[in-house]
Amino acid sequence: MDTLTVSLGVTHHTARLNGITQHWVTAGGGPPVYLLHGFPETWFAWRKQIPVLAERYTIIAPDLRGYGETEKPHSGYDKRTMANDLAALMDHHGHKRAPIIGHDRGARVGTRFAKDHRDRIDRFAALDNVPTRILVENSTPGLNHTPSSVMTEVQGWERVSPRTIGTGSIASPRWITSPPESW
Repeated sequence: MDTLTVSLGVTHHTARLNGITQHWVTAGGGPPVYLLHGFPETWFAWRKQIPVLAERYTIIAPDLRGYGETEKPHSGYDKRTMANDLAALMDHHGHKRAPIIGHDRGARVGTRFAKDHRDRIDRFAALDNVPTRILVENSTPGLNHTPSSVMTEVQGWERVSPRTIGTGSIASPRWITSPPESW
């Protein structure tokens, strides 16, 4: 075992689930909590939260499809397929319901999971995520505005601050001070 694995108290796992080989780490004991990383990260993005959360919960932090040690197939990167990857992982662990915490891309996967598997989600936290509707409404006129083209257009906007889309900055005070329902 490597020193990092030992120091974080995580155990690495792989299994063939939903048609791909998925990798995840687990730590702790207690009720399950699933942590979904963002772009372009892996389970390791949660390294500072895992030890603290593992004091009270069983943490399951997968590498999402195409990331880290999880298989990188040619297709299946839509959020519905990725949400089904999570459902398969939960089935593998025998978890009928669990809290999901998603950051960035993981928040999008978690949102799709909450829509498609309502009965399986106990609680959901979406961190550092702009609603797709806002991206589409504020995208540059004249572009092909499919959800994937809009996402390509704004990929990594939070790392390039402020990023202008269409007529306004996505990092404008409206985004910071307005409640989410107004977005």
